[in-house]
Amino acid sequence: MKGLQTGRVVVVDNTPYEAVLIIRAFAKAGIASTYYTGAIEEMPESPLKGIRLVALDLHLDGDESQESKAMLGHALGVLKRLIDPNNGPLMILAWTKHPQLVEELKEKLPSACPAATPSFVVTFDKTSLIDAEGHVDIEKIISELNLAVQQWSPFDLMLYWEQLVHDSASETTRALSSLQPSDSFDHWKNSLRLTLKKMGEASTGKIVLDENGKSTTQNEVFLRGILETLHPLHNDRLEHFAGVMPHSLNKSTSFIQKESSPSIVSLEEINRMLILVPVSAGDKVVRPGNLYAANGWTPNSNRFPIKREVLIEELIEKNKQITEMENTNVQPVLVEITPMCDFAQKKNRQARLLAGLLVPVNTKKNLINKGRADFMNVLGGFSVKAEDRFGVPEGMYCLALTARYLCSQELRRLGRCQPVARIRHQGLVGVQAWFASHAARPGMLTLTT
Repeated sequence: MKGLQTGRVVVVDNTPYEAVLIIRAFAKAGIASTYYTGAIEEMPESPLKGIRLVALDLHLDGDESQESKAMLGHALGVLKRLIDPNNGPLMILAWTKHPQLVEELKEKLPSACPAATPSFVVTFDKTSLIDAEGHVDIEKIISELNLAVQQWSPFDLMLYWEQLVHDSASETTRALSSLQPSDSFDHWKNSLRLTLKKMGEASTGKIVLDENGKSTTQNEVFLRGILETLHPLHNDRLEHFAGVMPHSLNKSTSFIQKESSPSIVSLEEINRMLILVPVSAGDKVVRPGNLYAANGWTPNSNRFPIKREVLIEELIEKNKQITEMENTNVQPVLVEITPMCDFAQKKNRQARLLAGLLVPVNTKKNLINKGRADFMNVLGGFSVKAEDRFGVPEGMYCLALTARYLCSQELRRLGRCQPVARIRHQGLVGVQAWFASHAARPGMLTLTT
C-alpha cells in the first residue's frame, strides 16, 4: 500500500494501554503513528524508512527483575529491526518508567543501532505523565513534544519542510480532483483518467497505436511523463505554503545564521544534488540533459565523436601545464540539449549533443579565461563518487562545456548508451539559453588603429 505510507512516527510499547495514551496525544496533535508491541512476529516485512520520531519503551518484555543491560539490549534490537539503514535523522522519545536508563541508551545507540543515528534522545517519564489512576495529561504530552522538537534545531526546519512537501502534494491532488465533474464517481474517475492522459501526452507526445491497437509509447515512459507534469504543479503549491513561516522556527533561524561554514566536501555534495539527477543503470531513455561520458560510449563502435585531445586544446590554456594525473582524470562528455518540447511533439530526428570536459576542480584554474571565452560554460564543482560511471577517480569535479563543438546522433543509436547522469532542469535551461545566445550573437564590425 505504497501510496498510504505517509506516517513518520512509530510507537513501541509492550503495554497496549500505555501505548494508547501517547497515541491519543499524537492523534490530538494530528500526528499519525504506527504501533508495535516489540514482538518479533509483528515487525514489518522490511525496515521502515523516513521515520522521524520513535516513542520507545525501554522495558519491552515485562520482566521487572531484568538488569539494565538486558532491557536496553531488547529495546535496541527492536529499534534495529524497525529502522532502515538509510532512514536519516531520528528523534527518540524514551517513553519509559526507567529514566535512569536514558543516558546509557545514548551511549549505546551509535554502535548498537547505527541506523538510528544521528539521533536526538529526549526523556518522556511515564510516571510524571500518567497518574495513579491511569489517566494521561494529553496537553502536557503535546507541550513536551513541541519543546522537544524545538530543541532539535536546526532540524526542526527540515521537519517543517517535509510536512510542507506532503501538504503541497495533497493540495495538488485536491486541486486536480476539484476540476473533474462530481455528479457520479464513475464520471469523476473517467474525467480524471482523461486529464492524466493529456498530461502524459503533453510530456511524452501523443499516443500512437500500432496495428494491434497497442500504444507505441513505453508504459514506464508515459507514466513518468505524467509525474513530471505534476512536479511544477506541486512546486507552485510548495512555494505558496512556504510563504508563511511559524514563529516557532525563529530559534532555528538564529541558530542557522551563526558564523560558521560547512566543509568544502559538504558544499560539493550539495552542488551535486543541485546540478545532477542520478540515472539508474539500465535506464537508457534519451532525454534532454542526459550526460554521456567517453568511457561508456557505445553507439558508434566505442568511437567518441570528438577526440579528447581536441577538447583539452579547446578548453585548457596552452601556456598552462597540468600534471599527468590531472590529465588522466579529465573525461570528455556530451550533453543532450534538445528542447523538451521537441521530444514531446516527436519533432527530434537526431539528438543534439554539446561537447565538454569533466575536469577536477584543482584543474579549473587551467581552463581558458572565461572573460574572453564566451564559448565556454562551467558548472560546478560537485562531487563524483566511486560508484558513479564517470570513468574518473572519486573527487571534486566541474563540467566545462564548449559551444563550438556540437554534434548529432541517431536517437536509436544513442538509446544504446548508458547516461552517467542528467543535468537538472534548472541547470539545463541555463545551458540551453547560453548556447542559444552564443549561436545567435550577431557580432559587430569595428576598425582598430
